[in-house]
Amino acid sequence: MSSDTLVANDPDAWTIALVGAPRVGKTRFISRFVLDDFEELESSGPKGFSRHLTVDKQKTVVTLLDIYHGVNEEEAAEAQLRDADAFILMYSSTSPYSLQDVVAYTRAVCRAYGQDPLLALVANQCDRPAHDQEVSLQEGTALARELDCVFLQVSAKTGEGVQAVVKDLVRRLRARGRSKQNKRALGLWTYLTRR
Repeated sequence: MSSDTLVANDPDAWTIALVGAPRVGKTRFISRFVLDDFEELESSGPKGFSRHLTVDKQKTVVTLLDIYHGVNEEEAAEAQLRDADAFILMYSSTSPYSLQDVVAYTRAVCRAYGQDPLLALVANQCDRPAHDQEVSLQEGTALARELDCVFLQVSAKTGEGVQAVVKDLVRRLRARGRSKQNKRALGLWTYLTRR
């Protein structure tokens, strides 16, 4: 089946950007979602990976973008953020510093995207032993309340919660009434499937 056929038959397509400090597990999350594997994906260009998914009996294509923005990469990161439909703000439950960084990353999302971005706050590494958990469930819940977004715990290592986060965002994107034929996501899907 050609990539043109794949794209033409997809009722909707969405791009979700993963934003967070280095080493919180964004790339591993993407690998778990796309390949159901914990191994890190290799990419020669922007770290965007797509897969077909059925959400509530409706097919969709979801592209996950791994956004890292360092000091010299801010413009490139903001350009990628503008292409996203929704955002996963990720921190590690083993690192209080990564939770603190979420606020700065949220500002970057708002600068790039504009008003009312669709956000999900995600605590990764919930599979780690209790003595490794340095960020409490209450702290994550409190920040999600401040950001007015959902909060979920996941483990990219075991896969717990990974599908649920993406499916929840797809449902909320559909409920918002955004364009069912998102041209940016379809364009990226076409580019990735032709490589």
